[in-house]
Amino acid sequence: MSNQYDPGRYTAVVASQGFGESKESKTPFFFLEFQPKVHHQKDEQGNETNVEFTDEAPKRNVRLYLTEKSVDRALDNLRFIGWQGDSFSDLDPANPSHTTFVGCEIPVWCEHEEYKGKVQEKWEINNTSLSFVAPLEAAQKRQLDALFKKNIISSKAKANVA
Repeated sequence: MSNQYDPGRYTAVVASQGFGESKESKTPFFFLEFQPKVHHQKDEQGNETNVEFTDEAPKRNVRLYLTEKSVDRALDNLRFIGWQGDSFSDLDPANPSHTTFVGCEIPVWCEHEEYKGKVQEKWEINNTSLSFVAPLEAAQKRQLDALFKKNIISSKAKANVA
C-alpha cells in the first residue's frame, strides 16, 4: 500500500477538470483531478497534525456521478466548493467562459475500499454541509450488515412483493 494515500482528510489543489463516463456502465460524471497538499491527521490525544506533500505527490481524482439518484449530491458538492452556475456547460473546459476550479484548494476525503479483490482509494469532496460527518470504515459497515441482516433481507422481500 506504499503507493496509496492513507485514509483521512486532506486539502488538495485542483489540477484539471472535465466530464467523462465510466467504462463499464457508461455513467456520466464530472471529475476534478487534484494533487493532495496536506493530510490533516489527529494524534492519540486528538491534536491535529498536518503532513505536507511536495509538488511531486501523485495526483488523484474525484468523480461526481450524474444520474437521477446521485445528481443532487453532486450538485451539493459543486455548490460547496463554490460553483454558482446554472448549466453543466458552465463547468466544461471546452466552454471559453466556464467556471474553473484549477488552482483552487478543496477539502477531500480518502477512504480505502475493496473492489474486485483489491484495496483501492476512494476520494470524495469533504463536504461538511452534507448529512454525513465522516465515512464509516469497512469494518463498521460489515458490523452494520451483521446487525441488520434480517432487516435487509426482509425489506428486499417486501420490495419484491410490491
